[in-house]
Amino acid sequence: FTARGDGSSNFAANNKWGFFPSIAAAWDISRESFMQDVKGVQNLKIRASYGVIGNQGISSYSTLGLLGQAYTNYGTGSNLYYGYWPTSLPTPDVTWEKTKQFDLGLEFSLWNQRLSFAIDYFDKRTVDCLMNEPIPGYNGGGTYLKNVGRIDNKGVDFSVTAHLIQGRDWNWTSTLNGTYLKNEVKDLGSNEYIYGKTPADKVADESSIIMPGYGIGSFYGYVWEGIDENGKNKYKDFTGDGSITSEDRTVIGNANPNFTFGWNNQVSFKNWDFSMFLTGAFGADRLNLVRYAMCTSIPDASFITSKEAYEYNYDVNPDNARFASLKDGGTNYAASTQWLERANYVRLANISLGYTLPKKMTRFADIRLSVSCQNLF
Repeated sequence: FTARGDGSSNFAANNKWGFFPSIAAAWDISRESFMQDVKGVQNLKIRASYGVIGNQGISSYSTLGLLGQAYTNYGTGSNLYYGYWPTSLPTPDVTWEKTKQFDLGLEFSLWNQRLSFAIDYFDKRTVDCLMNEPIPGYNGGGTYLKNVGRIDNKGVDFSVTAHLIQGRDWNWTSTLNGTYLKNEVKDLGSNEYIYGKTPADKVADESSIIMPGYGIGSFYGYVWEGIDENGKNKYKDFTGDGSITSEDRTVIGNANPNFTFGWNNQVSFKNWDFSMFLTGAFGADRLNLVRYAMCTSIPDASFITSKEAYEYNYDVNPDNARFASLKDGGTNYAASTQWLERANYVRLANISLGYTLPKKMTRFADIRLSVSCQNLF
């Protein structure tokens, strides 16, 4: 069990200090008497932990009521008259944002530790988030700082290590690890949603959103339903009013993967050694606005620059059209499923081959010659 107290001058005196405890325990089952006759299993252990950490990530003086300079003029003269008015409200009750995490794990080895497993379940909850709450327009508008909101991260980590070959000359060890993660925004206080920044001025509207019930990194836009008989884009009418407006937007994807993995292999033969590391991610989407700009006559481009869009637009190839008419294609929304793509990948992150010169040759030092490459695919 450990505990720590942190103080931050970003908060008012009555909320300056935060208390953050943690506790961990493990049961080494392999040492119990009933396991002594079980020869095929080693290092069997169950472990659990719980802890709290804090976040003070706000600007200095954010909890103070501050004044800003303003000016105006009266009458027909050009003289300016300066004064001060409130630019932020005092928020003395704001305190540390807290992240609480629970972990439960199991690890064990088989066949004299030739094969080792570890699996962990984690539940991470961020509460009392440091967020800006909106002020109603009838009260002057703007925002003020407050501890509101909750974000959950739940998932499973696993690792498998195998000593596939253990010999005098040959050795091969392989390790596979991965993580499944589910992220979800549970609460945003009085905010129904928070839009992300516009990705490209005059090209696309807000394309990301933070909203309860969905994960951080969610894409927000229109559901594209193809090309109609007149060569115009069709989008799903969620409101059912017969027209496509901003009210017909919905969550269409997420930029974050829900599963990532890494696979490392190390092989040695006498003085030679070889290693290879693969990594990958699955479940993520990407909104390809570069492809949108190449396939669409946007304000900054007078014509398309994509060969695919030229050969398969409605004007050139109406029977096999994948893109709307350039003459009268109607509205073409950048933030739509037409431009949403899967972002899964597997990458050979590193591969290397080395040779260690024998001591009888070098005599005075260990010398290893190696060649390596990164991101071959």
